[in-house]
This record gives sequence, C-alpha cells and structure tokens, in this order.
Amino acid sequence: LRRFVGAFLDERFPTIVALNKIDMADSDKNISAIMKRYHSKGGALVDGVRIDNIVLTSALGECFLRKMQKQRYISYETGSDDFSTDAPGLKPLDEKAGRRLETIRDLVLFRYGSTGVQEAIVKAVDALGYIPVFPVKSLSTFGAPQQGAAFRDCVLVRPGTTVREFAKKLHSQVIDRGYAGAETIGGIQLGESDVIVAGKNNVIKYTVSE
Repeated sequence: LRRFVGAFLDERFPTIVALNKIDMADSDKNISAIMKRYHSKGGALVDGVRIDNIVLTSALGECFLRKMQKQRYISYETGSDDFSTDAPGLKPLDEKAGRRLETIRDLVLFRYGSTGVQEAIVKAVDALGYIPVFPVKSLSTFGAPQQGAAFRDCVLVRPGTTVREFAKKLHSQVIDRGYAGAETIGGIQLGESDVIVAGKNNVIKYTVSE
C-alpha cells in the first residue's frame, strides 16, 4: 500500500525539493546528511521525492546577482557558473559589494556550478510535463524594444497545443478578429494547426491585421 500511494503521489503530484541557503558556510553538512538519506534508497521514492528532483539553491545569492546585474555592476546570466566585473560599461564596485560577490562566487558558483534557481524552475516545468512558450514582439530582440527585456513573458501550455490555440489564450478577441499569421526564430512561418514543440517553435511572434 505504501508503494502504491507513493507511486500515485509521484504521478499525480510530482515534487521538486529546493534545498535553499547553500550560501551558508556550514550548509555542506546538512546537504550531505539529506543526500545520503536519499542515496541509500537507490533512487527510489522517499517521502514522495526522488533524489533526481532535489536541487541545491541559493535564492539570496541569485537575487543579489540579479540586482548587481540590473544596476550594471556585474555581467551575469541566470544559470551560469560565474559573473564578470570587468566587462565594458560596468560601474566600479565598492569594497562591501565586492566581498559579498566573492563569497557567492566561492560558496555557491564555484562549489555547485550555479545558484540552482533556474535549474529548480526547469525541473518543475519538466515534472509537470508542460511546454514553456515565449510570445515576443520582435524576433531580433526577443521582446519589446521599448522595454529592453528579452523573453519577458513565458506561458506554460499542455503538450499538443497548436499555434492558433495558444494565440487565443493570449488575446482571444484580438486574434479571432484579425489573426494574420505567426512565425518563429529564423523567420519560419507557422501554420495555425502546427503543434508547439519545445526547442523547435516555442518562441512565437504573432501578426494581427488592423
């Protein structure tokens, strides 16, 4: 019965565990203890969780890196294993911020390969079985130029969703009245009945007639 319930929960309510605060100096002890418990079960479910669905994260580190990136003190891309402080156009760091960044680099990025935040999100989407779709206004900038943000929007859809069905989810009245076409990266035209597939045509620009 226990195995049956575990299998049901795994299928119906897939769980991703984010072990946060890996930026703490003594976090490795707690991580080792937790991972040892799951390893001892040989990859089987433990409390409804598989070891492959455990992600080491530092939300605080990710937030600080993004803040420094936004304020143009560092060059950083979410999910990467390092950042740069000497790229063209960056502002000089003060001593306090510099020390904090070095701590994140040493305790998080060098030790674990990333802050884990993006990995946790990707695993959650994969566990749900959904497909991420990025509606954009420009296929050259992948966003709205006036906003200066690429891939600002992301919508999760069920497998089998077509280009036209997704358009209706975005702007039901506008699309129904003036749908004029859709295209993806490379200027490839998409048919209304084309099924959206991750990594193939899930970046979409819609054209609507006035």
